[in-house]
Amino acid sequence: MCVVAMAAAFAAGTFVRSPWEEATRNASIDPVVTAAVATRSFPAQVPELTGTVSAGSTLDVSVPASDGGRSVVTRVDAKAGSLLEPGDALVEVSGRPVIALALPFTLYRNLTPGMSGPDVQALQHALATLGLYRGTPDGTYGTGTSAAVRALYSRAGVTAPAPSADAQSALDDAEQAARSAQQGAADGAGTSDGGGAGDDAQNDAGTSGAHSSGADLAAARRAADTPLPYAEIVDVPTAGARVVAVKKVGTLVDGSVATLRVGAPTAKARVDVGQAETFAEGARVTVADVAATGDPVHATVTSVSAFKKASADDSDSTPGYDVAIKLPVEKNASFEDGDKVVIRSAGAKAKAARGLTVPVVALRQDHDGTYVLATAGSASTSASGSEKSSLRHLTVTVEAELDGYAMVTGDGIAEGEQVVVGGAS
Repeated sequence: MCVVAMAAAFAAGTFVRSPWEEATRNASIDPVVTAAVATRSFPAQVPELTGTVSAGSTLDVSVPASDGGRSVVTRVDAKAGSLLEPGDALVEVSGRPVIALALPFTLYRNLTPGMSGPDVQALQHALATLGLYRGTPDGTYGTGTSAAVRALYSRAGVTAPAPSADAQSALDDAEQAARSAQQGAADGAGTSDGGGAGDDAQNDAGTSGAHSSGADLAAARRAADTPLPYAEIVDVPTAGARVVAVKKVGTLVDGSVATLRVGAPTAKARVDVGQAETFAEGARVTVADVAATGDPVHATVTSVSAFKKASADDSDSTPGYDVAIKLPVEKNASFEDGDKVVIRSAGAKAKAARGLTVPVVALRQDHDGTYVLATAGSASTSASGSEKSSLRHLTVTVEAELDGYAMVTGDGIAEGEQVVVGGAS
């Protein structure tokens, strides 16, 4: 009898769970949350998105300290908000200009005649783009490059840089030597009449000296041709850069003298599945700030991301695609970085619609397209983890979206159908 009682107690303990065990088991269950398919009417509306402007990255323009003097802003050529294009002067510091050029990298040394290197070749390409250099971009700083640099400064309305003191001194010496040699040759030629062999030798020496000094003079002139100080050039994109800020005339410069915004300005937005075709890559759109303080600009969708699920951390997030829209640079002054904008299709027309709808969070996508997961006829709002295997994969086409609902069509989708909105991966 005692043995039977012990066995019964053991069996009861095996099948009876404590409240803590039951809570632990329930916590491990991932319920599948569903919502019903319902018929709704969508009013006529022009497809539009709300996005955010990214105006590009900023660049601080600095100038080295003047040798033996102060760096002071002496003239401002480009005002804040203006577009600084290659070949334009930005500002003048201590009497010397800073000019924009479209270079692949920042100049890292002063360029003088006779130098060679990739920086010289980059300079030649930049000057050729402006129509100022007509030679072969061979990477050697010659007379053609000097002439193009002078043309660049002339175009910007500023004075071209002078040669270094050493180069100018060497030129002065070479010119003096050439004058002396020419005078000596002339004096020798004047005494040659009736002379003998000694006079002929003297004349030959004078002529040779004149030729030698002439060659030295030519070399000194090439070396003293127009140089290009790296401090007087700021590299910008081919399309230019927006001037964000520039120091006023009279300001002592200790650091940056101006701030530029570079890179193509873009607007980014999330487009839902129903409007994906309207805002496909290459689609023409209009972009305006939400406050409607400026005229809309015409732009183009430049890229569309892969499908993205709604973010679990953002209640306002919807599944769909992230689109990027390149804004025209010359219009960028009306937008600030971080501005909220309204993006509308330039060609789509408003139309009303009525049909079956599901919450947008029910939409999923794989390599075959858009689909929803439906339960096996259950009308409840949740299903246990064991019922996940009975979920049905229904392919749908999204016709429109509004206020968190997507209007869909597809085989097997019917009013009252329960579709999964959470809890199933």
